[in-house]
Amino acid sequence: MTLALVEVIKNIKSVVYKMLKNMQVYKDTKRNDACPCQSGKIFKKCCMNEYREAKKKCW
Repeated sequence: MTLALVEVIKNIKSVVYKMLKNMQVYKDTKRNDACPCQSGKIFKKCCMNEYREAKKKCW
């Protein structure tokens, strides 16, 4: 493999790892709980839709 291809694979792995790690944080959050991103909003009005979209893509 070329060096550039190895770097691309590492970047993809790190993005997937971060996405799965973030999904684990949001997994236990209920709709009306404070959002884990610490925005001060409730989860359903902040990151819930993003979490659901990411969940669809992973599973």
